[in-house]
Amino acid sequence: MFDNLQKIFIIAGVHGQEPQSSYVLEKLCVEFDNYEHELFTVLKKASDRKEVLAIPRFNTYGLENNTRGNKNAVDLNRNLPATNWSKDYSNSEYHPGLEPGSELETQAFIKLLKEFKPDLIVSIHTNHFVTVEHSPQVNFDGELDSQGYSWAQDLSESIDLELTCDIGYSTPGSLGSYAKDLKIPCITLEFDDKLSNEESFNRYSDALKKLLF
Repeated sequence: MFDNLQKIFIIAGVHGQEPQSSYVLEKLCVEFDNYEHELFTVLKKASDRKEVLAIPRFNTYGLENNTRGNKNAVDLNRNLPATNWSKDYSNSEYHPGLEPGSELETQAFIKLLKEFKPDLIVSIHTNHFVTVEHSPQVNFDGELDSQGYSWAQDLSESIDLELTCDIGYSTPGSLGSYAKDLKIPCITLEFDDKLSNEESFNRYSDALKKLLF
């Protein structure tokens, strides 16, 4: 399982209304070394098998204020400089920023991504929705004949969630879109938003341990 996977970049708390994602990742990372960034805490762990870089609280403002967006009311999962980024949005909750990569959180993430050069990106969310309801799932962005897709299949089986390659609606400027441009496989985990923090940890942590460790 997860053969040849050596470098993982995993983030959570992209949307402040999805605190379960941060809780689970923070609890998994208690033994990681960490260093303080001006915007968020970055955690890392290296072993003989894998090197992991983690950001459990990517949108600190949103998590502290129960908002989807950051302090500028920008949806950070619409602000990545993907080729499909668009200034157009129909709901204020999806505000993509004035330009791609405009937000400090986005800029810091891109810098870390370029420095770390991961084999796989994992972004943890819940299925909390704004306009389009969707089920908990493992969503994959990347080539279907790639090693990344095999990792997504392994995680889907381990975590017992449906594997999808289409979330069901347009996501311009999302992390998955940006990762696909960079040819880095990206898995977006959509936890069940109805579960509490502790229930989410009990439900999903074993599978994530297999992925990360």
